[in-house]
Amino acid sequence: MEFSYIYCLISPLSGKRIDRRHKQLIMTPSSHANSVQTMINNPHAFVNLPAELLLQIGGSLASFHDVLEWSLTCRRFREVWLNNTTAIYKRIAPRCLDHEPLARMLLADQGGAPPDGVVSAKDVCRLLRNAKLVGYCCDYLNEWIVPGTTPLRETCLIAWGTNERPLQLTRTERRRVIQAYYLWVSLVQPSLDPATLHERIERLPLRLLYALEDLRHYNGIFFKQDFGDVDLTQQEHRRGEVDRLLMQRKTSLHNKFYPNEHLDDIRPVRDASIYIHRTEHIVFFDDYQYDLRLLLRGEDGDGHSLEDRISRENMREQIWGDESNIEE
Repeated sequence: MEFSYIYCLISPLSGKRIDRRHKQLIMTPSSHANSVQTMINNPHAFVNLPAELLLQIGGSLASFHDVLEWSLTCRRFREVWLNNTTAIYKRIAPRCLDHEPLARMLLADQGGAPPDGVVSAKDVCRLLRNAKLVGYCCDYLNEWIVPGTTPLRETCLIAWGTNERPLQLTRTERRRVIQAYYLWVSLVQPSLDPATLHERIERLPLRLLYALEDLRHYNGIFFKQDFGDVDLTQQEHRRGEVDRLLMQRKTSLHNKFYPNEHLDDIRPVRDASIYIHRTEHIVFFDDYQYDLRLLLRGEDGDGHSLEDRISRENMREQIWGDESNIEE
């Protein structure tokens, strides 16, 4: 059977041509080419397409913002969106939401759908709002932190192929910041019960503990965050509790892996040029990752490292953690 490939470039209601990023590829048997041409000539007929085809169109849009605009075009499209929100979400979220599992965890902590549950249109709007706040966080770092950092020239060539760092956060740096932001805001949600809070913190590796400590020094990053109807006193109480638990977790890991080191005076190791406790967001920057890894692995002047004393698996889980989603 032959197929005709026809681009729909016309808005279904106004008949005006729409932006190229909205064009949809419709594959139809050649025997139905005339009916498709008729539909293009009569844009109002577009709303009469089967719901299954409209679902495919909605799930093929570039972003959730496009889906929301598409759903506002007419009542028919809105019904398709509201009745198939989860199906469309699953197709768009992997390419539009960084750290989608963490975004869903925060949504659940805010009273939305559970991480593996069915999402509603309201949940998607809340996810987009949280993602926008994450963007504010990255903008803050780009404006106030990145310009004042001193790159490590000996590792710039490895990280970026040049002796100067980029003027803004790189993609991997941005993903590290987003990961820390979602974790921190999720932990300080007053609705999170104490047992779940303690369990989550106990699973955090040392690298993420430093990332959270680095990020929370800048309270201006979180001023736009909405905690619902919770009063300021309760918010401050939860933040103090989270700070205490994070410090306990960090102290516990230090006592386990660095028994001869003072918590606030970690020495630089061979070939490492930074101290981990400096609040310059070194945990996030690409050119510091090599030195950071050396510091956390505790290599000494004789070449002996923590890997000689503990298993690689234990080190990966409790010191460095899984960073595969950063490099995606």
